[in-house]
Amino acid sequence: GETPATDLLNGEGHIVACHLKETNEKHERRIPFGSGNNHTAYAKHIQILKQLGCRLFVAEFWDDGKDYEQICKHAAEYLRQQFKMVFKEI
Repeated sequence: GETPATDLLNGEGHIVACHLKETNEKHERRIPFGSGNNHTAYAKHIQILKQLGCRLFVAEFWDDGKDYEQICKHAAEYLRQQFKMVFKEI
């Protein structure tokens, strides 16, 4: 089957933004960033998106009813690290 990288490359010329979220092999929702057992290869796919000209990203943060501020802080820090690997100037 198609890989996420192949799927992205097939979208060349049609991708203007990307929705980022964490997943794992069994779940697609409510997974904190960085805890998906490296199932989502952020830096690899952000690099492909960069090559395709994509510069708009939105991230899906989940509120587990406990400490939303800490969840958002962790998610933002995690994603910034991924972007820094690709967009060195950030």
